[in-house]
Amino acid sequence: MKNNREKYLVFFGTPEFAVTVLDRLQAGGLLPDAIVTQPDRPQGRRMKLTPPPAKLWAQKHSIPCFQPERAQDEKFLEQLRTLVPDVILTASYGQILSQELLDIPTIGCLNIHPSLLPLYRGAAPVQSSIIAGEVMTGVTVMEMEAGMDSGPILAQREYPIAEHITSGELLNELAVVGADLVLELYPAYLKGEVKAIEQDHEKATFANRLNRDTGQIDWSLPAREIHNLIRGTQPWPGAYTFCQGKRLKIISSRVIDDSNQSFADPGTLICCDKTLTVAAGTGLLDLEIIQPAGGKVMSCCECAHNYTTGIVLGG
Repeated sequence: MKNNREKYLVFFGTPEFAVTVLDRLQAGGLLPDAIVTQPDRPQGRRMKLTPPPAKLWAQKHSIPCFQPERAQDEKFLEQLRTLVPDVILTASYGQILSQELLDIPTIGCLNIHPSLLPLYRGAAPVQSSIIAGEVMTGVTVMEMEAGMDSGPILAQREYPIAEHITSGELLNELAVVGADLVLELYPAYLKGEVKAIEQDHEKATFANRLNRDTGQIDWSLPAREIHNLIRGTQPWPGAYTFCQGKRLKIISSRVIDDSNQSFADPGTLICCDKTLTVAAGTGLLDLEIIQPAGGKVMSCCECAHNYTTGIVLGG
């Protein structure tokens, strides 16, 4: 059902990235008429049923919200058809949309993807770009098609990756950039005045979904690569190692020697005086914030005295 606005916009999104996009769109005067997000899921140690951030945002702003288990189910498709949407905009929704769904809006379907497509297609482009040591990324607004992130490009904007930024921080910044791109092109898009450019599919790279083991540190790697892994897996799944058989989460770090020199066996603590300095395969890494198994998050300057030079991490 249409409202009194000229065009009906349905937004698909789920996590905080989507909420940041929604906040920015609202600030720019573009408020969706309906929101589609994932179902409530059990979370935390007590597995409490928890609504996704986009649902909470919809409730706060009194916007109709739909939570289909599968977006391609016919029951939901019928609900969507009754809205008679003109445009669908997606931002980290979490499901691949079928061609049948993409054919529903009268004008088209847009997606905000936090990479410079065709690079880093897939579920974890920001995390993967940081882990790979990229110094430049960006945002793409694309027309959607049934393939994964393969649709024609409507707009792109480059964005530098700061040396110490985490994937969570960068995702938040790119969400703002993506929303701004949508606000800039949206009026012309509604009039059919935005030229779409086909992606160069031969240059496509892929960013697969992370899992809990992605963050396990291999101390034989260069210090810079380990630092990038720590940044890229923060806040989830988080980087970790083992210290005397117990899991040790590494939340932040700093490269203090980026040379090709090997200082000790990989993973060896070579300084425990107000800092924890670890020998990598090449170079040195200072651990800044850690969380021992069963303990609290703490700065290494608070806890360095609990460790002994010569301990080898990772065993």
